Amino acid sequence: MVGAGSVVFCKMLMSNIMPPRSVKQIQYLAATGEYPCYLVRFTNYTSSLIKQLSKQYKYDHIPRQEGQTTEDAKFVRAGMVDYLLFDLTGSAKGS
Repeated sequence: MVGAGSVVFCKMLMSNIMPPRSVKQIQYLAATGEYPCYLVRFTNYTSSLIKQLSKQYKYDHIPRQEGQTTEDAKFVRAGMVDYLLFDLTGSAKGS
């Protein structure tokens, strides 16, 4: 699974970004079958949500990437923070 962005549901490239804020809302949207995964940025703000989701769904960790600058500073590659990509297509853990 591969992804990028802030807190989003992965659907299709042209779909709207939907930032659900609760496990209940994520479960509801996952049950529609239209949302196969949930991408969440790993921060202190999202840690409680991540803890709850990790008890129910399998996930992949997308590790932090450091930014880079060329010696002449003409090119900069932006870095990113850690993300978790939850698989909402299978049964929840323990089911």
